[in-house]
Amino acid sequence: MKRLLLLFTLCISVLLVNCGDDDGPVIEEVVGTVFQGTAANGFEACGWLVDINGEPFLPNVLNSQFQQEGLSVFMKVEFLEERSTCSTANIDPKRLRIEQIRVTN
Repeated sequence: MKRLLLLFTLCISVLLVNCGDDDGPVIEEVVGTVFQGTAANGFEACGWLVDINGEPFLPNVLNSQFQQEGLSVFMKVEFLEERSTCSTANIDPKRLRIEQIRVTN
């Protein structure tokens, strides 16, 4: 009986550890400025980028209605670990995934 209780307790412990919180993507709210890489030295091959706190980021997708030079946008984004290799500058822009985006007021 003790073995059965021990085995049951062990199984429940393993299940609780494996069914913990989901480590899903971290979504952050940020404000950025859209700019075209062709107009920025070193980013000519990058297409449209977003400057966030002085750092360039390359979105996986930027809807055409937001592809406007100098447009200030509020976004909910997931910062990705990967970097783009589109830059000829010393900084390879990090990638980001835009979940929501709107023009700031």
